[in-house]
Order: sequence, then C-alpha cells, then structure tokens
Amino acid sequence: MFENVKELPKPLGSYVVGITQTEFTYNYKDEQRDISVFIYYPADNSEDKESYPYGFPELFGNNKDNDSILKTKTHCYLDLKISRNQKDYPVIIYNHGYGCFEMINTILCSDLASCGYIVVSVGHPEDSTATRYPDGRIVKFNPKYSEEMTKETMSLLETKIKEMRSLDNSDDEKFIELGRKFFELQGCYNKRIDIWVKDTIKTADFVEKLNSGEEINMFKGKLRLDKGIALTGHSYGGSTSIQACHDDERFVCGINIDGGNFGDNYGQNIKKPFLTIGNPNLWNINRAVFINNSADAYHLTVQNAMHMGFTDYLFIGRDVENEDRLGDREPFNFRELVTTYHLRFFEKYLLKKDNKFDDLKYEDTRFYKKIAEK
Repeated sequence: MFENVKELPKPLGSYVVGITQTEFTYNYKDEQRDISVFIYYPADNSEDKESYPYGFPELFGNNKDNDSILKTKTHCYLDLKISRNQKDYPVIIYNHGYGCFEMINTILCSDLASCGYIVVSVGHPEDSTATRYPDGRIVKFNPKYSEEMTKETMSLLETKIKEMRSLDNSDDEKFIELGRKFFELQGCYNKRIDIWVKDTIKTADFVEKLNSGEEINMFKGKLRLDKGIALTGHSYGGSTSIQACHDDERFVCGINIDGGNFGDNYGQNIKKPFLTIGNPNLWNINRAVFINNSADAYHLTVQNAMHMGFTDYLFIGRDVENEDRLGDREPFNFRELVTTYHLRFFEKYLLKKDNKFDDLKYEDTRFYKKIAEK
C-alpha cells in the first residue's frame, strides 16, 4: 500500500511551472456561467516564491486525511513571469472530470507546461466538487446532476460491460450497438455535455482575448494560436474533448483520458486526429469513437489501470478506500506513460512534427491506430 505523498512528482520538462487563476462570464440560455480557469505555463525560475497550494479547505473538508491532501506540495508558482525562451507557446485546454475540480490533474498539466505548452484548465460551476473564484466565492457540487445514477442503473451498466466481454473481439458493429445502449442509460451525464462543450468553446474565445490583449493579462501575444488549440480531459472532460473537437474548427486534435462518449452525437465522425487512453473496458464501450473517425485515430488500452489512477489521486489518494479506483500499476511509470503519449501526440498534431507512437513500449498496454488515407 502507498501512503499519501507530501508533494507531487516534479515536472518532467525543463521549464519551471507558473500558475495563475482568472475567470470570465457568459450566458448559456437562461443561465449565467462564471467560468474559473487555472493556467499552467512555462517560466524561467521560481522567483523564490512558495509553491502554490493544492486545493482549498472547502474542497476536501476538514477531516485528518483531507488535511494531508491540502498540505501536499505542488511544483507550481503563482504569477511568475512567462519564460522569454520562446516568443509564444502552443495552447492546450484541459477539462476535469465530473465531480472533480480544475487542479485534479496538476501533475499532467505541470508536465505539459514544463515542456513548453500553456495549459488552460477549465472549471465547470456546479459540476465541480467545488470551485473557488479569485475573489473567494465558493460554488460547490450540486448533487442533483447525478441523481439519476441509481443502483439499478449501475447494475444495468455492469450488465452491458459483461455482454461486451463475451463478444468476439472482431464484431465491431455489435460493440458499437452495445456502446450506444451503455451511454443512453446514463441520462444525467448526457444532459450536461452540451454545457461543458459550450464552456470549452467559450474558453477558446477567452484565450483569444488574452492573446489579443482585449483582456489585460501577462499572455498578450504569447499564445500560439495560428495552428489551432489542442484538447485533453479526464473522464467527463474526455467526453467533452470528443464533442468539442467535432464542433469547433479551432480545436485541431484531442485526447480523451478514460472518458465515455456522452451526448446526443454518439459515434459521430470527429474528423480530427484523436487519441483515447483508458482502462481495458474503454476499448469496448468507446469503439465507435475510433472506428467512425475519418482522421487519424488512436486508442491505448492500459491494463491494471482504474479510473482515478489517471489523475493526481494516483499519488495523493493512496488509501484502502481508493485502491479499487486507482489500479495497481507502478505510479511513476504510469504517470510517465500518460504524459509521454500526450507529448508525442501534441508534437505531431499541434506542433506538426513528423513523429510516431509505435516506438513507445510500456508493459501491459495495447495500442490501436487507424491512419487516414491521404
């Protein structure tokens, strides 16, 4: 068993990681959406600052175990000067999972920032566990959005997964049909995907305003947007990547980390390079994402991995209650796997470098690829 760590792993790249928080507002139908974003970015030095705290008390509560998480050290530093090493930096938008928060994948976001990317992590109000805005306001998770996930629904979902395990692996049509039924059962999640996608598209609008200087900030002229924006996200945030990639031309490629294909457009043609990384069940339930994409499509199955092991909880959530949610892969190797596949994918499809994935060799993984005809 692993004990909760006192600090997150150091970023894999050469840049120091700066972090800053800001927000913007827009209207979605009759709802005002106040969107908090954390931005991770490359810096040259820590300026002798203390590292930025991981979360806040309202997020985790006040018991002893949660107090230890709040004291976990990050390797991010608030409001550093952006590095002068490059004139501008490519942009990735990250979406957290349902019931999570903007810093839940600080390890991955820090790794990417330390390698020369600017990563904008989006907070989704009322769908986050909690969001604290720059002025101190707190918005907590609203449980009504998950009320349809009854024990009966969970049992039906498990039945669908067992059905898929019994299928011939080559029967793609049957997998796609069962995958559709699997997601149709989860009405509470299907209802919210459009809002998360809109949050993401509006974040891209906000990023453009940061770069133009319409919003006063340190990033004016520093965001490399001429080649587009990349997306990644965990769980429900990964599902958001699928739909947002399809809906907005500014998103040139995307990654789904252990997320489903929720919403009314199951199995649609994304028409953008797309990579899914996930546990073994994900290849069965998400096969439509891979098969129906007319652009380059990739899927990485990671054996012995569980859902929350794809987040910072791989390190900070090691206790008896969470063992069945984290899997039993060696944490540092698992973290390296997830980051390395992100870097290779974004180098190829955001930076337009001529590289490949085939030479990556991690134990107990299976890699699928489908390259579009030229």
